Amino acid sequence: AKHLWTGINSGVKLNLLSFGGITAYVDFYLPPNSTFNVSNKGTCGVSMVKKQIENTLKQFPNVKNILITVNGRPMESYINL
Repeated sequence: AKHLWTGINSGVKLNLLSFGGITAYVDFYLPPNSTFNVSNKGTCGVSMVKKQIENTLKQFPNVKNILITVNGRPMESYINL
């Protein structure tokens, strides 16, 4: 397990998880002055965090689409490269 990595910091919390048809809606709480942990992953970091979330939610058989927000805003606006 020493090679596992997540870009989701320990201060991040789940605000909302809901399902509508084939879409999962997920909103995370990110504390003020925080970003996702992707600074040492380069431009792939954003995609890696999104894929972690998407792969988790796609374990539900009906989920085909995923909308990810942070504090109600697009996730990308909180990622620090």
